[in-house]
Amino acid sequence: LVNRQSLIVNTPWAGTFHSFCARVLRYEGKYLGIPPNYLIYDEADQKDTLKLAIDKLDLSPKRFSPQAVATIISQAKNELITPLEYLNYVQGEWQQGVAQIYLKYQQLLKEFGALDFDDLLMSTVRLFQKEKTVAQKYQQHYQWILIDEYQDTNHAQYTLTRLLAGSRRNLTVVGDCSQSIYSWRGA
Repeated sequence: LVNRQSLIVNTPWAGTFHSFCARVLRYEGKYLGIPPNYLIYDEADQKDTLKLAIDKLDLSPKRFSPQAVATIISQAKNELITPLEYLNYVQGEWQQGVAQIYLKYQQLLKEFGALDFDDLLMSTVRLFQKEKTVAQKYQQHYQWILIDEYQDTNHAQYTLTRLLAGSRRNLTVVGDCSQSIYSWRGA
């Protein structure tokens, strides 16, 4: 038998930010109340959950289109802004509605045992910030880090990289700003 925990700690690994975070959260999410068998919601699941949140708040889906709200929530998460912190940035009635939806959406995700793609990054950053021993475990294992297409990283990915690199700072990045394709997403 192979110890599943040893797979995460004792083997080299390559992948995307999201797959790295999904892997970490399967093993360590318990520290944040995330079950190991959590679901990862895609865009369709996310929109369905946003529709449900909008409905539960008795808000107009025409005024608060799930697609528009999803974009705003994604931008907030990419800046590591929680639903409660988002309230500090609210300007006007529409953003107040988005803040309510963001909070309800996160409550529903928790109730359903699910995370969306942006939660994978945000939760892993929170985990490493909150649980220093967990962060140190991964810093010990990933002593050398290489990130390709670095021009397309956003604030959450940058913060995650900084936390993972730790005090060693053994980081190599490869990127070309003239090839950036994700500036609309905060890269």
